[in-house]
Amino acid sequence: MMIEEILNKRQIRALEDGQDERRALKRFAKKAASGWEHGENRPVLICGDPGIGKTYLVKSNLKKHKVDFYQCPATSSFFGLAIHLAKLKFDFPDERVVVLLDDVSKYFRGDGLDILKRLFEEKILDYSVATNWGQIPEEVEEAIRFFQNPSGLGFTVDCSNFQFIVTSNTPIPDGLKTEYLLNKNDGIENEKISRCRDMAAIRDRCRTLDCIWPPHIQWGNIAEVLLNDDGCNQYNLDQDSKLLILQWLWNQIDDVRNMSVRTAEKMAEVMLEYPKKVDYEEMWWIEFLSQKGKYE
Repeated sequence: MMIEEILNKRQIRALEDGQDERRALKRFAKKAASGWEHGENRPVLICGDPGIGKTYLVKSNLKKHKVDFYQCPATSSFFGLAIHLAKLKFDFPDERVVVLLDDVSKYFRGDGLDILKRLFEEKILDYSVATNWGQIPEEVEEAIRFFQNPSGLGFTVDCSNFQFIVTSNTPIPDGLKTEYLLNKNDGIENEKISRCRDMAAIRDRCRTLDCIWPPHIQWGNIAEVLLNDDGCNQYNLDQDSKLLILQWLWNQIDDVRNMSVRTAEKMAEVMLEYPKKVDYEEMWWIEFLSQKGKYE
């Protein structure tokens, strides 16, 4: 069946827009995977809503190009990230290491912004905080002691052999836009001004792609994955099931918070969990709309 027979004109336009944006994301992910070979050592930064495929496409391209990479374990503290990077440098002191940092925006607080700025510009990790040895896992203690500062306050790691590929689930403003907004809003608090400038400085140190998509492009991205890509193959959905998901999302396009491929995956999981359930739409309504803001 032709796609024109399945979708209406507005949906086809949304699909085409979603395809264009997804192709741009794929091209950028491919460049990120091969950037080191072309002499580009600046960090790569991809900003976009959670679940659109940032990390998935980067990892698939790295694997496709047979690039070994290290994905830092999920941790909400910068201390946790710092000790993992120190251990990685200790294990691979000279070899090229591609490091994937997923959702770096969770470190945009406290000293994290200043540390990230220096890490991305100078490739120096300077964690100048008193080391609490009780919090350090035994398997990384030797690495931390090796890089410990003479003063005993924290540790410093040369990460010049690291190529950072970074994602952020929140937009990061560029410098010019930041200064314009700050000058326009004189009443903004000093703390917010400083934080905004620090975020812009981090962005300026990276090769950056913004994937901050409006709802119709999010829907088009989902349609591209369900109809033409292999992103949801693990759910073995038939065409009718895919169309049911797409039509429901289209009808709720302004109400589903952070609509993304991950949303479609959640919907597919409901269908797998209740294979004989007829009214999936009611279950989706309960999951995604009855408690607005519940689903991220």
